[in-house]
Amino acid sequence: MASPHVAGIAALIWSHHPSKSAAKVCSALGWSAAMPKEYGNNVKNNFVGYGAVNAKNALALLEWGDFSGCRDQP
Repeated sequence: MASPHVAGIAALIWSHHPSKSAAKVCSALGWSAAMPKEYGNNVKNNFVGYGAVNAKNALALLEWGDFSGCRDQP
């Protein structure tokens, strides 16, 4: 079920930033995802991927263009 949610959020974000590339939208989604605490880390894993998608943070990343406060890599 995750793919439809992420695709919908990507479309919503793209509607606010139509000039952004697919790579930028994808990066914003990856950088802003929140890893659930029960997995005990903040890196991609085989159980939950990048974690829970966070539309508000992804949108803010694209608006401000500042990825400096994000974890190491999506």
